[in-house]
Amino acid sequence: LALHNYNDTYGSFPPAVTYSADGKPMHSWRVLIWPFLDSNPMASQYNMNEPWDSPSNRAVTASMPMVFACASNPNGPATGNTSYVAVDGPRTVMNSKQPARIRDITDGTSNTLLVVEAQNSGIHWSEPRDFDISLGGTPGPGGLSSFHAGGFQAALADGSVRFISGSINPQTLQGLFTIDGGEMVNLGN
Repeated sequence: LALHNYNDTYGSFPPAVTYSADGKPMHSWRVLIWPFLDSNPMASQYNMNEPWDSPSNRAVTASMPMVFACASNPNGPATGNTSYVAVDGPRTVMNSKQPARIRDITDGTSNTLLVVEAQNSGIHWSEPRDFDISLGGTPGPGGLSSFHAGGFQAALADGSVRFISGSINPQTLQGLFTIDGGEMVNLGN
């Protein structure tokens, strides 16, 4: 819901990562949607003019909002590492270089992934680092995975959350990552 509220406010989904003028990663999409989450008194104290890991921003982000930790994660938000990463890269919704608008998603919003679960991502929730499909591989040491047997949770551009089988065909998964590949994907019910 916060991703869609961001889209309604700014005319596009958030980029996975924002960069400074000199190309340094500055902020994560998780920080960008923080003001749109319920119970966010700390969000207004985050300084967008400083990098995510500045001393003042690190103090503000010391406690991770519960929404960024899988409820099945035995460590919960205690580590500060997120359970969810954006799908970033060319032709993705949350492309850091040019995030998509709803009308750009010609594959259909119910066929396009925004965020995927990455158990043990090793990524601090405010860190501007996610799953860049142009680099290949999978995010973090746990890859696309969860504390749920058989697959991982994923948020789609239509606002739904679906469980994706860990045995999904790699080409089908690649099709779900992009906004305009023309793939016909059926995730079932």
